[in-house]
Amino acid sequence: MIARLNSCGRVVTKKDHRLRWSTLMRTDASGFDRLGFQCFLFPLEISRPTFPLYNFIRLLAHKYLYIANTLSLCSATMIIRPGHFNTYLLLALCLAFAGGCQTAESKRKKERCTLRLHLEVNRDGTDRNEPVPIYRAKPMQVNVKKKPFLDEGHVVKAAVIDDLGSFVLQIQFDREGTLLLEQYTTANRGQRVAIFSQFGEGRWLAAPVISHRIADGLFTFTPDATREEAEKIVLGVNNVAREVIKRSK
Repeated sequence: MIARLNSCGRVVTKKDHRLRWSTLMRTDASGFDRLGFQCFLFPLEISRPTFPLYNFIRLLAHKYLYIANTLSLCSATMIIRPGHFNTYLLLALCLAFAGGCQTAESKRKKERCTLRLHLEVNRDGTDRNEPVPIYRAKPMQVNVKKKPFLDEGHVVKAAVIDDLGSFVLQIQFDREGTLLLEQYTTANRGQRVAIFSQFGEGRWLAAPVISHRIADGLFTFTPDATREEAEKIVLGVNNVAREVIKRSK
C-alpha cells in the first residue's frame, strides 16, 4: 500500500484514490468532510432562519389573506346592498311619516280659537260700545257692546253642519251659557248678536237677528268664512272647551 500526505497533511493511500465517486460524494456530519474541504472551508450550518425576513413573510401572508377576505366581503355586500338600502329607506320613510303624523296631530291639539257673542246696542257716546264691520263682501256697521255676554269658555261643543248646499256653525253652550243665552235672547228680540272669532286672524263672522228665545243652549249661524276656516274655528273652540272641562274636574 502506497501512502502519501495530501496538501492538508492527511495520509492518503492508493486504495483511497480508488474509491468510487459515489463514495466520495457521501458526506459526514459536517457536510464536506469526505471531499476534503473541511481543512480550508467552514462547514455550512443553518441554525435557524433570520427572524426579520421570516416575520416579513408571515406579515405578507396575513396581508394577502386579509385583502382576499375583504374583497370577498365587499363582493357579497355589493350583492345584497340594494335590498338593505330599500329596507332602510322604507324604514326611514315610515319613521318620517309617523313623525309627521305625530307633529300634525300635536299641532291640531294646540290649535286655539276664540268665539265671542256681542249684543247690539244703540250708540250712547261712551267707550263701552263701538261699531264693527259685518260681512266682508258687503260690509255693514253694527254697533255692539265691547264686552261679550258669552265666549268660548262656555262652549261644550262646536261643529260644522251641512245645510242646503252650504254649511252653518252650531255651538252648544254649557249650563251657565245656556241660561245666559236664554236670558239675552228673551230680553233683546229684534236685536242682533254679533259673533267675533280669532283664528289666526280676527274676524266678525256674522250678526244674526234674534227672532226667538233660545232655551236649549244651541246657537246656529252662517259664518262669513270658508269651509276650511270654519273647520279651523271649530277645532280651536273644541280644544278650548276640552281644557275648560278638564280644569273643572
